[in-house]
Amino acid sequence: ESISRQCRLKFDGQSGGTYFISSDRFYLEVRLNERGLADEVKLTNTFDSNLQPQPFLKQLISEEKFDHFHTHLKGLCQIYDLPGNKDEQVNVYRALCALEQDLQAVGQPQGISTHHAVRDMVLNSPL
Repeated sequence: ESISRQCRLKFDGQSGGTYFISSDRFYLEVRLNERGLADEVKLTNTFDSNLQPQPFLKQLISEEKFDHFHTHLKGLCQIYDLPGNKDEQVNVYRALCALEQDLQAVGQPQGISTHHAVRDMVLNSPL
């Protein structure tokens, strides 16, 4: 909760170990087990309601690397801080999705075979 507030994000906790960290542009769904380890971390945004697993963020939470988690939350805020009106933001998001597909195609010959590996490579790179 503290990290969410430091990033100026909303935090909502529910019974059963499910927590939501959100902004106007995206939200993370974090599910913790009884031991406090992350069972699942998913990300979605306001342009596409499809929840995407975030294994790297799950690992950071489970390993209690909260400084790194904080850094990645700030990075997500920067990525989703799109300029313009709603239509322009949707177009920028679609362009970013197309870029991700292009990077995946470029990564194929280099042995990066899965969608998640390419996405993780892009999202976990320094900004």
